[in-house]
Amino acid sequence: MLAVVYGVRGPTLQNHNVKGFMEVHPQFLDCLDVIGSMPPVDLFPFLTYIPERFARWKEYPKQIRRLQEKLYDRVLSTVEKKMVSGHGIGNLMEELVTNGPSTGIPTREHLMYVLQWV
Repeated sequence: MLAVVYGVRGPTLQNHNVKGFMEVHPQFLDCLDVIGSMPPVDLFPFLTYIPERFARWKEYPKQIRRLQEKLYDRVLSTVEKKMVSGHGIGNLMEELVTNGPSTGIPTREHLMYVLQWV
């Protein structure tokens, strides 16, 4: 079985990129989906000002964000290494790395943010 995570092929579901995606993505969806576990900050913006020591619910999204950044950094590094070695496969990730600055993605940090939505 072949799985692809952000343009990086994983030969099996046990591949570290595939496993990383399969671990973090359901947590991310749970964070968005579960009613009651997270207060509706988008409806009540004042909740963002509550200190974390009184709002334990703020830690879960931060934990998910750290896992996502670790995964995206690893995948992006893999794509960059393949491009440098001449073994790129011409996927969207490579296009974003190559043409990012001319398309409004000026830095690697911006590209990491874009990966969330690809």
